[in-house]
Amino acid sequence: MDKMHTKNITLKQGLAYSLPIVVTSFLFFPVQMLLTGLYAKHFGLALTTIASIVFAARLFDAMTDPLIGYFSDRHRSHTGSRKPWIVIGSILLVVCSYFLWTPPANVSAGYFMIWYFAFYLAWTVVDIPHLAWGGELAPCTHEKTRVYSLRAFCWFAGSVFFFAAPLLPIFLDSGFTPETMKWSVLASALVVVPVLAYCVKATPNGLASQKYKKQSFRMVFNAVIGNKPLMILLAGYFLISFSYGIYIGLSFIFADVYLGIGDKLPLAYLISSLCGLVGAWVPYRFAQGITKIAGYSWAVMLTAVTFAAVAFIEPGMSWIYFAILTGSVFFSNSVLQVLVPSLLSDIADYGSWKFGVDRSAMYFSSYLFLQKTNVGIGGAFALAFVGLYGFDATAITHSDTSVLGLRIAIGLIPALLMIISLVFIAKIPINTRRHKVIQKRLFQRAQRIEKNRLKTGSTIIRPNAQPIVD
Repeated sequence: MDKMHTKNITLKQGLAYSLPIVVTSFLFFPVQMLLTGLYAKHFGLALTTIASIVFAARLFDAMTDPLIGYFSDRHRSHTGSRKPWIVIGSILLVVCSYFLWTPPANVSAGYFMIWYFAFYLAWTVVDIPHLAWGGELAPCTHEKTRVYSLRAFCWFAGSVFFFAAPLLPIFLDSGFTPETMKWSVLASALVVVPVLAYCVKATPNGLASQKYKKQSFRMVFNAVIGNKPLMILLAGYFLISFSYGIYIGLSFIFADVYLGIGDKLPLAYLISSLCGLVGAWVPYRFAQGITKIAGYSWAVMLTAVTFAAVAFIEPGMSWIYFAILTGSVFFSNSVLQVLVPSLLSDIADYGSWKFGVDRSAMYFSSYLFLQKTNVGIGGAFALAFVGLYGFDATAITHSDTSVLGLRIAIGLIPALLMIISLVFIAKIPINTRRHKVIQKRLFQRAQRIEKNRLKTGSTIIRPNAQPIVD
């Protein structure tokens, strides 16, 4: 058999691939962390109404995410590229963000629902293909980690830019307001086109995939459900993403309404985002020295301890305590944003070998669906939970009962779920050695396909099957 080899993606190409994520995260962080709180505080929507819309949006994702994954895989098998999805999705995301953050004076629940749905659909169009594309740029398991490290670095770079925006002297208020949101969206509109142009020009399409015949949705469904390592990974991530959803859904209300440090939030989140940048660098630097499962487990344990500690912050304490703990959450989350997609890309290679079909985007759509759904439902659950305890985001003082509910929701419940997820993480069967075996078998299959092509003269695009020896 010929020696297995391929050209590694360069640092320049990896950064070009990751650069659009600066824009998408710049827009996504405020929607994920601030939107519900701002619509409740500044636009008067009830927390229960917001929670219902968030829950309905996640049901909508259940239909759209698998479809985006399916059609992205199908489009790539015919054209060899996922780039059109990235371009279209990014531009749509900017448009939806503008309408979401600049509502009319008397905004209705219907207006919020339409643009909230549209925003998440646009994010799906760009994020699922982009995640799958990253694994296709680097076949080696350690190189996958480095590619996703660059992606996570750009993700938190976008958050740094966003959280730094209210601190600019052009704004009278250093907190998060509808005015800062409006100008942030306009700034993203100015940079999105040149960023996308550079990404498309400088980044390769990745290793080509075999051109397959059309398959039924049942066969595609079986390729997902029948992938046991995928099911184990998603089971653990289900608990993790739900935990993050609870924390994120209450973070703004906890800090601004309860702790009374709303004016310090931009600086606190800016410090936290810088911690996220460091977290993205760690897997990149130690990609060959730390196993993915071990790194994954340590990051989850750190998050669990941090969540529990947040529950004990009280009004009157320095805002720096909140900044440190949130920074710890961002750091560990950054590590997870590298290792989980990298593991998932290895599992996608396993699926390609087992089922004979490249369904990377379908697998990543399952991951992203859990991420969006559980973060959203976790946030809705958190709002409903504190609502049942009588917590009012518009009130100046709060009863002991309502504060107890807030503490349990933002800290103790997420910490418990994180600890339970460790059981599933320990059972993920794909490690570095097994991935090398999978890549070797994919390469052997590619050689057979190539020989058949030369014999028959048929046109077949070679599969993602030329691994590098670490």
